[in-house]
This record gives sequence, structure tokens and C-alpha cells, in this order.
Amino acid sequence: MMVVEPVRATDIENVVRLASGTLRADVDPEELAGRLTCDCCMVARDVATDTIIGFALARREVPCEGHVLALAVDQAWRGEGIGSALLSRVRSELRRDGAMHLCLEVRASNRSAVAFYQRHGFHPEGLQEHAYADGEDAVRFGRPI
Repeated sequence: MMVVEPVRATDIENVVRLASGTLRADVDPEELAGRLTCDCCMVARDVATDTIIGFALARREVPCEGHVLALAVDQAWRGEGIGSALLSRVRSELRRDGAMHLCLEVRASNRSAVAFYQRHGFHPEGLQEHAYADGEDAVRFGRPI
């Protein structure tokens, strides 16, 4: 069984490790750890093993907009609906806080992520050239919450 819940202080090291192992962007562990405690961060936890198997990090940027900063699921657990559950919980939390629009960026070459977000109602809103340290572009997606 899996639950989606707010990150605990004791989860931070495991979330940073998961982010470092799954996200293609360089992850600054100290910066990420700081964001986990002050932004909207949800974790997916395998209850039987008390293991973090995914996380989503988001924040409010302007009064009515939320921004997904990161969403990652452990490779071994992909295809189980965990990313969808995390995204749904983040949307609910941001909606409760008054956000009406949700945005995020995805590497232009990451076809599986693009397809995932499109299945969840996101639409391209623009291109950020050279958004990543390696020079790759990011596609900005958005949707009403």
C-alpha cells in the first residue's frame, strides 16, 4: 500500500537521494533540503517498508498561480500511478491555498514527461531556451487547477 502525505523532517535525506538519482538536472542537496521544509512537498511512501518512492515539490509564485518545481518517482515504482497521485495531491494543496493555475517546466527532449503532463490536462505555454545547465530547452506547461 502507498500513501501520499506531507514530507517529514526525517524524510529529507531520502528525498534528496531520490531526486539526485532520478532527476536529470543537477540537484543541489542543500537547496533542495531547504525547499522541502518551506514549500509544498508531498511524498509517496510505501507503507510496508516506510520507503519514500516518489515526491513532488511545488510552491505558490504569485497570488493565483502554483508552480511544480520537481516530481520524481523511483524507477522501480513507475507505471503504478504514483506520479498521478502526487500531482493530484499537490493540485489539491495549491487549490486550497487559492491557486487557480498550475505551471511547470519539462526538458524538451523528455517525451515521457511531456506525455504524462499532457494526460493530466497540461498544455504548452511557451519555450525557455537554454533553461538547463547543459543548454537544453524547457517547455513550459500549464493548466487550470
